[in-house]
Amino acid sequence: VIMALLAVACDKRGQTGESLALLQQAVELSAPGRVVQPFVELGAPMAGLLKLMVERGHAVDTCNRLLAAFSDEEPDSATAVSSAETITAHSDDLAQWREILTNREYEILLLLEQRLRDKEIADQLCVSTETVKTHLKNIYKKLDATSRRDAILKAVQLGILSNV
Repeated sequence: VIMALLAVACDKRGQTGESLALLQQAVELSAPGRVVQPFVELGAPMAGLLKLMVERGHAVDTCNRLLAAFSDEEPDSATAVSSAETITAHSDDLAQWREILTNREYEILLLLEQRLRDKEIADQLCVSTETVKTHLKNIYKKLDATSRRDAILKAVQLGILSNV
């Protein structure tokens, strides 16, 4: 996870060679356990680096597997199903939420449940309030929620959070 994050940071500083070296190590370490989530959570910058690795012929199979986890396409509106409906349809599988929410979004949801404000959540997670707001928007979209309270209620209904 840290190597992948460092790879993105190096790339942003224009240190492409060092970035690719770090990413290659991260990809090789992730291959045996087929770890995907840390790469996907880094978003478009990571996808760009993985594509560059494929172009250069480094760890092509693993990079392609990781790239397949990135969702670049919007679903067709006629066949689109909200994430909340997807979870509900599989509510007997409590692990289903992990395919919908990132680990960070789940952490924020847990802190929302404690009625913490954005600043308090940001302080606990060592991120900016803008990052918290971005995660909240993603949570609302994925749970088809319109507010903090609505997100908590839907998460409880879907079995993502326990009803305390």
